[in-house]
This record gives sequence, structure tokens and C-alpha cells, in this order.
Amino acid sequence: MGCGENKEEEQVKKVIKEVPKVEETVVEDEKIGNNLTKISDPKKVAELRRELLRQDSIKRQMELDALKDKPIVERYKFGDTTIVTELIDLITYGETSEVKEALIELQKKYNAPPGYSIKEWELQGAILGLINDPNNGYHAIQLAGIMRLDGYADIFEEQFLGGESKNMGRLFYWLSTTGRSMDVLNVIAEQIKTNKLDKKIEKDVFRGLRGYASSGTKEMKTKVLELAMSIYNKKMIPAKDFDALKGKRPGSTPADNILSCIFKLGDKKSSDIISSMLKKEVREAEALSALIRIKGKAEIKKVEQYLADSVKYEMALSPAMQIHRELGKESDIPQKILTNLGKHKNNSVRRIDRTVNAFIQMGQVQWFSNLDSVIPSKELRQIIQYSYKILKNHPRDVANALNEIGIVETPYPASVIAQAKSGDRYFGEDAHIYNMLHLTDFYADIDTNLPADQVHSIMQYLFQKSDSTFVNSLTGVDYGDDSIYTITLIHNDNAYLFNSSNENNNYVEIITLLNQILEDNNTPRKYHPISSNDDAIQYLFGHEEHVEQFKEKFELVDVDTTTVEAEAEIEESAL
Repeated sequence: MGCGENKEEEQVKKVIKEVPKVEETVVEDEKIGNNLTKISDPKKVAELRRELLRQDSIKRQMELDALKDKPIVERYKFGDTTIVTELIDLITYGETSEVKEALIELQKKYNAPPGYSIKEWELQGAILGLINDPNNGYHAIQLAGIMRLDGYADIFEEQFLGGESKNMGRLFYWLSTTGRSMDVLNVIAEQIKTNKLDKKIEKDVFRGLRGYASSGTKEMKTKVLELAMSIYNKKMIPAKDFDALKGKRPGSTPADNILSCIFKLGDKKSSDIISSMLKKEVREAEALSALIRIKGKAEIKKVEQYLADSVKYEMALSPAMQIHRELGKESDIPQKILTNLGKHKNNSVRRIDRTVNAFIQMGQVQWFSNLDSVIPSKELRQIIQYSYKILKNHPRDVANALNEIGIVETPYPASVIAQAKSGDRYFGEDAHIYNMLHLTDFYADIDTNLPADQVHSIMQYLFQKSDSTFVNSLTGVDYGDDSIYTITLIHNDNAYLFNSSNENNNYVEIITLLNQILEDNNTPRKYHPISSNDDAIQYLFGHEEHVEQFKEKFELVDVDTTTVEAEAEIEESAL
């Protein structure tokens, strides 16, 4: 070995000696009070995350195992996607009766979890591939329409215009719900004009025309009215079927559907038919409204006659509102409504509520402060005022307030407000407030008698009501004896271990825990109580000042709220 080689070896040894020894940094756990521990060490957090995911996987597998003895369609509807291939094979190659049963069961949403839909393209394709099947085409069309499968409208339109389908009526009906297309409508128009409309599909066609009357373009609606008038004049529906509607609730019979088109779209040429129906006492409210739309205030005498009739009073409310808008500042309709209401005996709660709603819609609620000038009965005045107290908080006002205050950034669409208006989850004076909040993702209604074994489910519920703040969080609960439990929660790369105390209410512990984690992560929004009753407490998730503004605006004051807040403060100080 030469001298040069010895020098190189010495240099290598020297370099090796100078390599620093890397020591792992250990992040100590942080105690937050007596009950809560924060873990920030990445390795520990990763280990806890793996364990929680493992537990979730086991739980999910147990749920899937419980479905194994269930029919294949039921398993799919409850989220078992492992059988999608098997379900596709059944629909594609199964016996006719089995395929029919599967298609019908897949249509049913009432016995499926919320949010049930058919998302897999392969499964959608198998269903759409059956729409021309001689045995199950009808059921495939129904399923595709009900579930709004991707591209179904394009396929339906192509099949309808092709003219070869055995289910032309069903195709037409479903296309009417989408407002497609003038070409489709013209096919039916030609068949009606030439008296070649197949009687087997008349029912679907008449129902479809009603759909186009709502969803179609202006051109389509003009055509629909023309067709409805033609159907009526050609007596394609017997006159006795229209007469039979007297005294019956609105439905979807052929006569109902054609009259609906005429009432909704009718013009002066239709007024004789509409007047005839009104005279026969068929769909009187709709007929009277249609005449007012066509003739305006010329129909005011009819409205006054209906208001004065105790039996027909409610039928006149919607037409009366139309007349009021027509007359503008000259209108004395509000006074006439109240005067007639005061003359009628045994007014039902429904009648009074409908009257109050009419005044709210007309913007005439000032009358409720001066009822004694038009209604002699003190009892009736009190009932009206109480009804107004309940109904004045329209969901629209609640939705607007949520947006204006800043609790939500995007205004709610009319469809959500309509859903809240028809909601019946809550009753009483503040029903519309809570029926609206119930549809949001930042309102929580918690049972104050929450048992310990429901802690995990209530935490998942609260996560859903955090406006996605906890969307990526993981949690696990270990249950011990005497209602003692331990919560592991991973949020924003940290893990939190919480040991419960059976001396406190579970829901208070959980709310306090989540708020403390939010505080630790510098999250400005938290869960704030807005009201309570004997068995429940309601929370809004948001900035404290925003929640307080909302409570003040809608006067959400409850004596129990202060107690709950005090309990929460005591619990928080004990952590």
C-alpha cells in the first residue's frame, strides 16, 4: 500500500468521526387541566391515528357483516359497495322476475339511509341499458327518473324521438320534469291534433303536460295551453270526470292535470271554461285565482262573495291577495277579510292561521295592532294575535338574518326556505326559527339526558354541526364502568385524550371538551347555547358575537340557558 493510500484512509476516518449524532426530538405531552391531555409528538399522534382507523375499519366490517344475510339490494342501499359487481350481474343477466324486484327496490328511498343515491357509472349504465327491455323497460325508466341517473334525460329524449319505445308515456312524463324539449312536445301535439294519441299513454301524457306547464319555456307553456284546451274541447276526458272533482282535494287524475294547465296558463280564450268550473264549484280557489289573473279587479265581487260565505271563506284568501296586489294603495281587501272573519262563527285554528299568513304575505300586519276596529270579539282578536306571534318569524327572515349577521356567507336558496316553512319538527312560538336552523350544518339540538354509551354518536353529530370544522377529525371512545369513558380525538395533527367524570352531565363534558380543543387551535368559532327546555339544549356553532346578535334579534331568551352556561364554565375550570 502506497503513502497516498494511507493518507486517503486517514481522511475518511477523520470524516467519519466528524459526522454528528442525530438525536430524536421528543415532544412532551401537555396537560390541559386535570381531564385533558394534548399530544403533539408526531409519532404518538400517528400511532393513535392508526389505532382509530383500525377501530373504524373493524366497526365498518361488523356493520357490513351484519348485512350479509340481507338481500343484495338492501345491502347496496345501506352502503355495501362490495356487491356492486354482483348487483350489475343480477340486473344484466338475472331472471326477469329477479331483475324486476331489484329495479323496484332500488327506487325506494323511504327505507334507505339519508343521501341514498346510485353513483357508480357501471351500475347506472346497467340500469339505463334496460330501458328498452320488453319486460323491465318500464321499471328501468322509473328508476332512472327517480334517481336522476347521469345522462338519463338525453337518453330518454333520444328514445322518445325514435318512437320505438313501448313506454312512450313514461318517457314523456319524465322528460316533462326536466322541461325537455320542444321537439318532444311537438310529437305529442301532432298525435293529439290527428287523434292518434294512444289511449294507453294518455294518463302519462296529461300528467306530463302539467309538468311542462311548470318547468317548460314560455314557448312550451303556450303549446301546453293549446293542447290542454284541445283535450278539453275534444272531450278526450269525459265531462263527468271534471264534475266529479267537486268537493274533492286536488290530485293527479287526468281531469285534475288538464284543469291545472288551464288554470295556470289560461288566457281570455280559456275564461269560459274556467268560469264554468267555478260555477260548478270545481277547484274554486284555483279557478277564481285564474280569473283574477286574466280579468283583474273585474272579479272583485266574486271574491267578496266568497269572503262573506263561511264555508268558502278560505277559498277566497289567495284570490283576495291577488286582488289586493292589483288594487295597490286603493285596496280595502285587508279590512274586508278581517270584517268577514269576525262575522263567521267557530273559526278554526287552520282558518285563522291561513288568514294571518295572508296578511304577512300582503305586508299588512299593522292591522294586528288595531283589530278592535274591525273585530268585535276579544277572544278572536287574542287568537289572531297569538297566531301572528307564532307565524311572524318566517323561515325567510331567519335565513336572511343568518346571512346578514355573518353566521353564513352564502344566502340560502328558496328551496331550503320552503322546506323549513313546511317543516314540522318543531312547534310553538319559535317553530319557524328552529325548523330553519335544523336544516343548517351549524345547529345542534342535544338531549340533556344523554347516556354515556351515546357519547361517540353525539360527538359525530356535533362534528356534522361544526360547519366542516371537524370534517377531518377522528375520534374514539373507550367505555369503562360507572359511566366513565375516555375520548381520543385527533384534530389538526394533534391528539387529545379526555377522561370523563361521572359527576357531570355527559353533554356538558363533550361541549366543553370540543370548545377547549377549538380554543387550543385558535379557532374563533365555538358551540354556544341559544336556548333550552326540559329535555334538550340548542347550540349554534359560530362566533360568539354573531350568535349573541342572532339570539337578540329573535329574542331567544331561556332561563335554563344561564344555568347551562354556568355549568359549562364550572366544568371548564375543572379541566
